[in-house]
Amino acid sequence: MIGRVATFSQSLYLLNQSLGTQAKLADVQAQTASGLKSSTFGGLGVSAGALTRQQTAYETATAQSAAATSALTVLQQSWSALGTITDLTDTISTTLASAVSATDTTDLAATAQGWLADLQSILNGQFSGQSLFAGTATDATAVNLTDYVSGAADSYYTGSTDERVFTASDGQTVALSVNSANSSLATLVDALKGLINGTSTAATALDQVQTAASGVADLQAGLSAGATRLQAIADRADAKASALSDLISTLKEADLAEASVLATQYETQLQTAYSTLNMLMSVKLSDYLR
Repeated sequence: MIGRVATFSQSLYLLNQSLGTQAKLADVQAQTASGLKSSTFGGLGVSAGALTRQQTAYETATAQSAAATSALTVLQQSWSALGTITDLTDTISTTLASAVSATDTTDLAATAQGWLADLQSILNGQFSGQSLFAGTATDATAVNLTDYVSGAADSYYTGSTDERVFTASDGQTVALSVNSANSSLATLVDALKGLINGTSTAATALDQVQTAASGVADLQAGLSAGATRLQAIADRADAKASALSDLISTLKEADLAEASVLATQYETQLQTAYSTLNMLMSVKLSDYLR
């Protein structure tokens, strides 16, 4: 290709320079076409390590947000179920208040049996196939109130003693529900069992139910506070993921304006180099020996 000994070194130098410029031009053209600095991690050079770290952090943040949101849904279901128990205690209290002054309370035991069945149904409630009030034993039935007569709550509670909680990446924990063996719920169970067994008067049971109702309200308030914390955890994770997504885009995406300018510069350099090469290759030694 290069046939002039006198200009060989200059031509070879320009040719090597042109090949390098062609490679640079191809790179910026690829960036312009794809919008990315490189289609491979290796092509990112020193940015590859940073990109890997940020992508890992992004995946962790999005997973945290999803987990917190899922946990919040479970907590809301537990809160709602406690609200249903509150409604039940209101009904029981109203009936018992009337029964305190009544002379005929023969039907009270049967009525209490119905209330107990309702309570058992609520405490054995599930969400997405998992028990809400059985602690970490989400595949277990929480209570068996049918055979329970009286005594400690663990006589009817069939779940786990460990609370069901959400643990955030920073280590903080949020309770998602309460165990059915909770003292407030146990007080309500005992009040109803006392009415059924005839060991409690309407007045005694009313006091117990009102105490239980106050405790259930406190449990709901605790879950409400937990819901606020879970939402904050999810929001922080979302904000972090959004910031990381922007950073990842910065690391991956090409500066199209800069790429366009560089492409023009490289094309100009190539045109100049090719023109010079053409001139050098046309030089003849005989032209200078005449």
